[in-house]
Amino acid sequence: RGQTQDGAEQIVGAALAQVRIARIGRSRPAHRSHVREIEAGDPLAREFLQARFAQLPEVERRDCRIRAAQWLDEHGQSEEAARQLFEAGRVDEAYGLIERCLHGVLLKGQVSRVTDWLGRLPADEVNRRTSLKLVSGWILAQSERHAEAAELMGQIIGDPGADEGDRCEASEICGTAAFFADEIDEMDRNISLWSQSLPRFS
Repeated sequence: RGQTQDGAEQIVGAALAQVRIARIGRSRPAHRSHVREIEAGDPLAREFLQARFAQLPEVERRDCRIRAAQWLDEHGQSEEAARQLFEAGRVDEAYGLIERCLHGVLLKGQVSRVTDWLGRLPADEVNRRTSLKLVSGWILAQSERHAEAAELMGQIIGDPGADEGDRCEASEICGTAAFFADEIDEMDRNISLWSQSLPRFS
């Protein structure tokens, strides 16, 4: 059973293309040459292992994806880990990973990726997770949906129990939305509320 698990783990790692599972060196010798070919970008080897992975029982495929997600998260690839958790049906854990990493994706300028994720997530999940709400606010503020951004950020600004840094960022987002809407007075009002805090929290 241990050999089967190792082989399956290796197969899912190869089949998913981006997954590089640390335990690959302990996998069955029969597959090592295929893994090396996949690392070199051989499409035939990747297709071979994708087919092998598809033949595994559903429970085993799910377990492999969960292990792959754990490895990815431990190696700083939380976004890809979240994808594997979604595929494995572990949606709550996937939401948590996306909440943790999506702000960083936005800071890297990957706006289209952020927009894709926000389109995939249920609205109630975004609304109950402050970090996701802030990310959504930035996207809305720089689009044509300025009023929606202000309304969403108003929930954070008006919450006395919210983190001060989050309230400051929400005010920045409102100011940004006002700027893109050519409402300069409203922008000044939002920014002035937190003007002394901006260098500390921005």
